[in-house]
Amino acid sequence: MTPGLPENIQVISFDVGFTLIYTDPPVGNVYAAIAARFGYSLNPEEVHLRFLETWKRKNGLNRAKTTGNPQADEKLAYQWWKEIFLNSIGDCLTPNDREMVFKCCYDEYAKGDYWRIYPEVLNTLIN
Repeated sequence: MTPGLPENIQVISFDVGFTLIYTDPPVGNVYAAIAARFGYSLNPEEVHLRFLETWKRKNGLNRAKTTGNPQADEKLAYQWWKEIFLNSIGDCLTPNDREMVFKCCYDEYAKGDYWRIYPEVLNTLIN
């Protein structure tokens, strides 16, 4: 038993994104690179700052007001991430291209290639 912890704790849960894992390269770089495939020039730093602002807002108190659980429902997750994407890129894409570029970004992140585990996570979870 660890001193100072209540004896009745049986489970501890962690949010994954930016708690246990992070993106590398930063999201703004990935969104900008994918948008460039479609002929758009986005500023990666600006996109990343807007992403972080949107991420914090969506994961704050507003998350409790979300209908359904975006992490447990693929359709809700898709819409949740699409809103973050659209807020991150601003009005840079034409309405016709927004869905196509977003889908490419969504699919890229689903592969897992851009996610990294923070160095201290494994040791923390194992011990």
